Amino acid sequence: MYLNFKDSKEFEKCVKKAYQENQCNFIEKKYLEALYENNNIIDFINVVSESKNISKELKGELNNLENRTNANLLKINQCLCLRRIKKALELIDSLKDMHYKILYNTYLECIFDENIKPYEVEYISMNLKGSSLYNFIKEKYDLSQNSQYYLIDMYNDINEEFVSMLLYKGINIKAICNNKRDFKYGINTISLNALVEMQSIEKINILVPYDLNYINQVICIAEKGVINCDIVVINNNKLQLINIDKDLMNSIRTKKYNNTVTFNEFNAADGNVHALIKYAPDKIKNKYNFNIIKGKEVWSIENIVKVPLISKITVSGFATFLYNYPKFTYNIEVGHGGVTLKACGLMDKTFKNSGATPDIYKKVDTVCVDSQLDMVVLSSFYAIPENIYRITGLPRYDMLKLENSRKNLEDLLGADLSQKKIIFNMPTFHIFDDCNRVEGSVNLDANFKIKDFNYQQFDEFLESNNAICVSKVHHGEEKSTLKKQANIKYKNLFFINNNDLDNKGYNLYEILGSGDLLITDYSTVYNDFLYMDKPAIFVTADIDQYRKNRGLSLEPYDFWTAGPKVQTQLELEKKIKECF
Repeated sequence: MYLNFKDSKEFEKCVKKAYQENQCNFIEKKYLEALYENNNIIDFINVVSESKNISKELKGELNNLENRTNANLLKINQCLCLRRIKKALELIDSLKDMHYKILYNTYLECIFDENIKPYEVEYISMNLKGSSLYNFIKEKYDLSQNSQYYLIDMYNDINEEFVSMLLYKGINIKAICNNKRDFKYGINTISLNALVEMQSIEKINILVPYDLNYINQVICIAEKGVINCDIVVINNNKLQLINIDKDLMNSIRTKKYNNTVTFNEFNAADGNVHALIKYAPDKIKNKYNFNIIKGKEVWSIENIVKVPLISKITVSGFATFLYNYPKFTYNIEVGHGGVTLKACGLMDKTFKNSGATPDIYKKVDTVCVDSQLDMVVLSSFYAIPENIYRITGLPRYDMLKLENSRKNLEDLLGADLSQKKIIFNMPTFHIFDDCNRVEGSVNLDANFKIKDFNYQQFDEFLESNNAICVSKVHHGEEKSTLKKQANIKYKNLFFINNNDLDNKGYNLYEILGSGDLLITDYSTVYNDFLYMDKPAIFVTADIDQYRKNRGLSLEPYDFWTAGPKVQTQLELEKKIKECF
């Protein structure tokens, strides 16, 4: 909706209604962006004041009376609230008032963990002592000067370069904790027992370097009684401290990681992971703790650091724990497809890293598949050794048998589907939005992959055949398709996406079982209707171009796809009638 409103005032009204119903971070940010674009200052300040996602120093600065009357300062504060850093820097650079110029630049140094200069703090204190941003800067500066940090080095392998980097970043290292009682790089050493005793009587900061030994070091200090610590991560010369709090340290001390499994449910089509989480038998749920990470949050630095401390086993359907994560856990990949029709990885004719690469799959410990054929096809893509596979079947197939799938679909669509035949239209992507990768023809309809598709005609066809059609494109093509189908509404034709499913709390496979017929092209969703013994129609309007650009893993295509092939709307409607 956000991408398609030409009238920003109209968008503000719509997103305001959404905000009043749900103040989640995404909706709040879109509402604030609309208020900013429409120069609605009063409502912007009110929303910021109520926000749980914006820092208190920015709230305080925005409420400062002088900032309300100074248009430039107001714009800078608004940009900071919206995290529009580039725009904020441009506005700061144009400021004539040096007091505020130094204030805002120093604040940005603070939030990006750069060194704060003493003279900057002093200069601001002389001129803007009442500023909320100044109080934040002063507090952070004092903390960096007065805090005493103790660095864990139980393996005696911290090098001098790392210590120098910490000192340069303003980390005041009081002592290094290791098994040797001697100076190291000119810094005192301390025993772990002494450190534990010290933390029990005063507040101290304990740091563990993020390296190959960090897990063992955290386990060691947790078992000895350390209450909390921070993992020091240095990436691209930027320092981050990831806090390991009292609760997590206690779970490490009690070895909770031995019976905890971390799942990443990547999106609403991640059916295998969803089924494992939601429909696991009680005996499994009673035996194991489930740590669930949603979407791309799996790749946040906090999760990358904490997951190996929380659990020894990770499970994903999109190979997410194989990317960005060092090999610290037992990785189980359950997939999100089945026997794949389109070529991936090494078999892809253009992009040899599509889906993944053999190097990525070197981190996997077990790959669950539904058949010997599935195993052979995957190995042709990613060179996975045969001993890594387990033929388990696919958990999502259990959801296709749910008796309430039709009721779930009615709830999702807000429609009564009594006596209606249900068609799902689910093609794979032909253009991948995020990287603008083109795999088929760009001249086909975004939803039905047929040239010059007539929606009104199809809606009337559905009406005359007592049917409805639910169209869901691949998540890789959702952005551009949503843009093209803006404001399209029909009686018997519905468009859904992963956000719609998420908002209602459904997984795709909790509604897919209601389908009577599938329209697809080269998508693996064909497996699901084959499993249900329900008909599928294959749209092949650009098959020659698709073969050339990407390729198909199983040929001849007609042999491996059980169902009629069509290339025009007239052929499609004819075959639908025959299937019914």
